[in-house]
Amino acid sequence: WEVCSTVITASGLRLALFTVWALGLLCPGPAAAQSDLERARMLYNAGRFDESIAAATSAKRRPAASPSATLIIARARVERFRALGDPKDLAAARSELISLNPRDLAPQEAIEWQVGVGAALFLENQLGPAAEIFTSVLPSARARLAESEYDKLLEWWGGTMSRLAEAHTADARKHAYERF
Repeated sequence: WEVCSTVITASGLRLALFTVWALGLLCPGPAAAQSDLERARMLYNAGRFDESIAAATSAKRRPAASPSATLIIARARVERFRALGDPKDLAAARSELISLNPRDLAPQEAIEWQVGVGAALFLENQLGPAAEIFTSVLPSARARLAESEYDKLLEWWGGTMSRLAEAHTADARKHAYERF
């Protein structure tokens, strides 16, 4: 058994701890981006879309956080369009969603991206493509989304399928509802 011959003095230990602490203060990069993202997501979930966009815009300045922040901004703009009806919000949301590569997102965020794309298509009255997206994401969303988020997805899917069925004649509409 060899004993380590390196001796750390009390002043050396204090200097090492101070250095680590100072670096943490001077280089808050990932932690700051994460807190901006967390705040943006929390504000989005609370329905405070303008504040969510501001926090996500701040987080977006960090390259590692940019895809997640862009997703939050896009989804907040979709919701803001639903509330206020400003077509600029929907156009900006669609542009941001298109700019994202879902492979750059975490698995849950990739599902949120699909829901955002589907919602934008629905709001642009492109019901067929919206229905395809919502239908394709339902199985994976059940395992990945929180219950409240999954319920919102079901509402989007149900509303889309209902509007599609209503466009058919009586017999075709009945058949479409039976398929659901």
